[in-house]
Amino acid sequence: MDILANIAKTGLQFSHLSVIIPIFLVGFFFIDRKIFCQAFLLVLFSLIYNLFLKSIWQIPLKPPLDGWAFPSGHMHTAWIFWGWLALHFKRFITIPIFLLMMSMTAWGLVYHDYHNLTDIYGSVGFGSLSLLVYYLANYKIPVLKDNFFLVNVILGGFGILLIHNLPIEVQTKAYLWQAQGAIMGMAIGWLFVIKEKMNPKNITQNVVSMVVTIAGMMVIHFLLSSPHPTVTPQNFHFLKMFIMMLWVIAGQCLLLLMQSVAKNKSRNK
Repeated sequence: MDILANIAKTGLQFSHLSVIIPIFLVGFFFIDRKIFCQAFLLVLFSLIYNLFLKSIWQIPLKPPLDGWAFPSGHMHTAWIFWGWLALHFKRFITIPIFLLMMSMTAWGLVYHDYHNLTDIYGSVGFGSLSLLVYYLANYKIPVLKDNFFLVNVILGGFGILLIHNLPIEVQTKAYLWQAQGAIMGMAIGWLFVIKEKMNPKNITQNVVSMVVTIAGMMVIHFLLSSPHPTVTPQNFHFLKMFIMMLWVIAGQCLLLLMQSVAKNKSRNK
């Protein structure tokens, strides 16, 4: 495999949820809960928003791929997730690294003939607009500045609105309802952490919390592996991801609460 193929393969990884989700979890538990939740919330909303944009133009992907091409969903996701982090962890080298990563992602999409440059430029444009509006909403609008719960609820409302304005044939896509459920799960979960310290320094505690959280995610996935016959697939996907994201966001605080209760009991003995 030549060097250009390796660059393309590596670049595509930056746009995959299989990479973004672990980065989100590590950042949430060890770096900064709010910043990484903001980044992941933007990713979740973009999964819905991007399909809505695609439905406007309905430019087909190249055969044998199925679906719409413009703007590229993978590039959109990568641009807003890594872009949000680059904006917050401002270092001399942060923006150049971000642009290098995005160049590699773009090359990967073009190299494998998934998208053309127009699809890429569209994603960069809409992604940059998303970052600008999201930044203003989170830091410049007084009522939203310190109310991440309300930001979640607003994006959740917009998500439902966009889904119901999609063509009927794509409204049932599983990932739309998974994203919507995760948005609302993050909103409710944030109510449990809003009064907690954002960055606990106890590394051991954070490692234990992350391991328990991942174990809980696996249990939820196992218990909700298939929908009940009386539940629609859309409601099932929504509920499953709602519960899972609620557990991810609030699980650590519940563990801290349990530890606090245990300590108080031991002191009273």
